[in-house]
Amino acid sequence: MTATISTQAEWFSNYVSSTMSILGVHEPDSDGDLPVRGVTSPGWGRIETHQPWGARVFAYAATGVPAKVVVHKELNAAMAADRAVRVFLTDTGAVVVDQLVLADAVGTDTLRRAVKRVLKVADRLGPVLTALHGGSVPLPPVAPEG
Repeated sequence: MTATISTQAEWFSNYVSSTMSILGVHEPDSDGDLPVRGVTSPGWGRIETHQPWGARVFAYAATGVPAKVVVHKELNAAMAADRAVRVFLTDTGAVVVDQLVLADAVGTDTLRRAVKRVLKVADRLGPVLTALHGGSVPLPPVAPEG
């Protein structure tokens, strides 16, 4: 018996969702992403069932950031400091931090680490970028958990 791609995608989606629920994320948003929150950064877990399959964790570090060379240097420095994440500036001025956990590595511990890492980088980078170059952090600060 062979599983179809749609069956595999459904199984993987259910697995990632149940793993995220262990981390306290129970309800997907309207896009089907699983929301998480940092100190000043909203984040999400997204299930990717195209090659390469995995779970992508991403967060907005800042919005309204101008596209200047010095900003791109700061983003490159953030990526050099933590090679597991990707940091980029969108056309609309949003600074996004993300990490892809490949399907064969997805588990409670790897997703927990990815969520913490992405939110930590976004929470540190957003306030610095907005103070130096303009823009704003997406959410009002809250006290970090544990």
